[in-house]
Amino acid sequence: MRFKKCGIVILMLLFTTVFVSGCNREQYTVFKAALKMNDIQSMQEHGEITLNLDADGLSPTYESNFLVAKSYLNDAVLSTETKMITNEDRTLTKTQVDANLAAMDTNISFSAWIDSDLTDKQPKMTEIFKLPASFSAYLPPEFAGKEYMVYKPMEVAEDQGISMNYTDIIKASKDIEEKYISFLKKYAVQYNPAFIVKNTQQQVLQTKDGQKTGVWYEIQLDDQEFKQLIRYTVNHFMKSDDATAFIKDIMMTSLDIAQIPDQEKAKLELEEAFKSYSENSNQFLSEFNHFIDSMADVGIIGEKGINLKFFIADGYIIKQTGYIDLNLDLESLAHLAADLNDIKEEIPEDIKGTIKIGIGFSSEVYDINKDIDINFPEINDQNSIDYMKLLTSVKE
Repeated sequence: MRFKKCGIVILMLLFTTVFVSGCNREQYTVFKAALKMNDIQSMQEHGEITLNLDADGLSPTYESNFLVAKSYLNDAVLSTETKMITNEDRTLTKTQVDANLAAMDTNISFSAWIDSDLTDKQPKMTEIFKLPASFSAYLPPEFAGKEYMVYKPMEVAEDQGISMNYTDIIKASKDIEEKYISFLKKYAVQYNPAFIVKNTQQQVLQTKDGQKTGVWYEIQLDDQEFKQLIRYTVNHFMKSDDATAFIKDIMMTSLDIAQIPDQEKAKLELEEAFKSYSENSNQFLSEFNHFIDSMADVGIIGEKGINLKFFIADGYIIKQTGYIDLNLDLESLAHLAADLNDIKEEIPEDIKGTIKIGIGFSSEVYDINKDIDINFPEINDQNSIDYMKLLTSVKE
């Protein structure tokens, strides 16, 4: 069905704005705080993602496979510590990320540093990765014992004979960001889904910056509310002339800086695609709404629902917590897929049972716009691997 590819793109574009827009006061407060986060020039952030897996009523074939996956992933925790400093126009940026993955009673630690300088006509970027100790066992012998891997994308492009006008690319990137923010501000006033962002309570919260007085805002969605939100979002977006004009403008801007042989032909094809999109949008929406109707009795979200909380202090979202409870009925999903694709065969008897996936996440931002030190490791031929040399060695 045609709506599948287009629907994926639309949902990806909108998912980042769905929970921070709308026209009531609470929703707009969260939206403004999210925009203000883009103005931060230095910060640290602690993040954590957890994963829980369970299942009921699976057939023996599927249960054995599930138990293998569960042994690897259940109760896994990914923790991250991030530092970031940049200037006002985002042309100089340094980032450090230290991460740890805890799973199967083991811990895998890794770090990354990125140094980006876009102030000159020939920008520079260096990415350094500290390799997990266990990774060494999989390296070719000539790279054994190396602690870091280095990647310099601008130098790689030059070595491969790829000519790029970085001045135009940087200018276009800034232009796209400005248009994106402008569109969000305008669209947020128009977009008003049925769900409500609740102002739960004012609280003095103990943070890494000390005590902060702020307000918690909360979103809670059950299975039906989630489906209603998806229906409203896609229908509203596709009927919005502002949204269509924005997407078209961004794609045209991207083509202007793309290094492609026949740019004018590509623009004409894009114009035709948008013309076709406009002429067939009603049919698309009809198919999409039929899809959502077909999902009415197919459970996706479990009893705990989707819960998102934002703590806003000093105009910033300094803390977030969330949980997504997925409850996937395999037989119902198989019937839905068969109906949508006009498959007449019976569903195999071993497709039954429910897989439950719980995804938790939290983050705390601190040291906003304060002095932060990011110390890059000293790199030399003895302790590091050049990514391109490693790639060449593996191919050979």
